[in-house]
Amino acid sequence: MSSTLLNSLSRTNPRKGSKIILTTRMQHVVDKLDIGALASQGIICPMRKSDQINLSILSDDDCWNVMRQTPFWQDEDLCGLEAIGRQIAKKCAGLPLLARSLGFLLSQHKSTEAWEDIRDKKIFLGMEENTLFQEPLERLMLRYYYMPLKFKLCFTYCAVYAKGFTIASDNLIQQWRALGYIQSIVDGKHCVDYLLGMSFLQISKTSQNAPEDAEGPIKVTMHDLVYDLATIMLGQQLFALNDPKELTQNSLEKNYCRHMQFINYQKQSIDRKKIPSKIRSLHFTECDRLQLQDKSFSKCKYLHVLDISECSIQGKSVPSNISLPSSIHQLMLLRSPWTD
Repeated sequence: MSSTLLNSLSRTNPRKGSKIILTTRMQHVVDKLDIGALASQGIICPMRKSDQINLSILSDDDCWNVMRQTPFWQDEDLCGLEAIGRQIAKKCAGLPLLARSLGFLLSQHKSTEAWEDIRDKKIFLGMEENTLFQEPLERLMLRYYYMPLKFKLCFTYCAVYAKGFTIASDNLIQQWRALGYIQSIVDGKHCVDYLLGMSFLQISKTSQNAPEDAEGPIKVTMHDLVYDLATIMLGQQLFALNDPKELTQNSLEKNYCRHMQFINYQKQSIDRKKIPSKIRSLHFTECDRLQLQDKSFSKCKYLHVLDISECSIQGKSVPSNISLPSSIHQLMLLRSPWTD
């Protein structure tokens, strides 16, 4: 965390006396700023108690007001639903993210029966008691429960990327289409808009700060809490690996893996026998030392998305020894250093 913050500060070219506003959900981050390396080295002033502002959660009334500010919300459509809506606002646990998401959900279902069902629905993720963020995650699960199936598939697929990811919306839509979750680009844009409305996706800061006349697709990201929900829902279908020792055939068979992600994988090769044969998508992130071997993916007959853009290459053309499965016609999307 210290190195990341220091790099961010160096890019801003701060002058002596500059002040920084830092937001975090974790108390240990504040503690590190008080007694951590940056403070002890005199790079930043220690975080004094008087400088710390602990924001309280929203009241139920505030949550209700946030819900009503959701796009597509029309107060004239309430027709006596306000009392139920205020009861539903208590499910927000005082968090604006949940309030915005619930407000969008209610705007899609404007009947007494639907609102009562949302109010009375209880969702349990089977997590241990007092697990960090257990209650907010279970409240978010309520929104997931009411999503159309194809949107659920598109949402959970986002867990194949590392937490804090940023991706162009059209790239994401291409992958959804390749996997058969949606049928057209129009469907994909509708899904992106829906997930943005639910606050399950957010427009990245780079897109927010872009000029109004800037061309190209928006870039989207995901709140950490929402990402945790996507990871939970994808469950055993996802296998993320950054330690070669974890790559055992038994663990992969047990997980019924459909999506696999190699993160900062430091070995130069992969035993193709260890890659499950039924995976639908395979991603490599920061794997510049990894060199693809002959028949690396030859057993992946159901592979629809393959991203090897961050693997090591020799030269600018496709190496002749790279072998793909005979069912390559089923591979709908390939991102590689040679196709960019």
